[in-house]
Amino acid sequence: MRCSSRSSAGYDDEFGSAIDSLKLTDAQWLSLVAEVDRESSRHRGNKDDRRQHERMPYRNTTYLVATVRGGDGREQRFLVRTHDISETGLGFLHGNFIYPGSSVELVLKHRTYGQTYHTAVVRRCVHYKRHIHQIGIEFDEPIRLDDYLLVQREVKEAS
Repeated sequence: MRCSSRSSAGYDDEFGSAIDSLKLTDAQWLSLVAEVDRESSRHRGNKDDRRQHERMPYRNTTYLVATVRGGDGREQRFLVRTHDISETGLGFLHGNFIYPGSSVELVLKHRTYGQTYHTAVVRRCVHYKRHIHQIGIEFDEPIRLDDYLLVQREVKEAS
């Protein structure tokens, strides 16, 4: 797994150059993700659901930086709001289509190490509505889920 810590200065640099393709307020985001959850719960357990690992809610009202490299080699940085996470992948909503097979580098907040960088591949991109797409990525190397979910729980409890 390509997972490393970088200084917060590097993160700020990347954050500043990234594109917010959803352009939603926090309230709009929370409403949208609740809607997606309702629809997802109807399909859970469906014979077409090929997931092998349990997905956990992973809601970021702040952004993660994802760098996407398409088949043409072009690189774009996006701010993404996550939806769910498992040991092997992450789901997020995005304002553009991303080709399956595109490579992704993203920053996740690790409980002990702070910002960690991971590589992944887009496995799924489905148009949801308007300009919104549901993106599913598969990590190149699995993660230890508790190292990332606990960060969210601790942040929520501190608020």
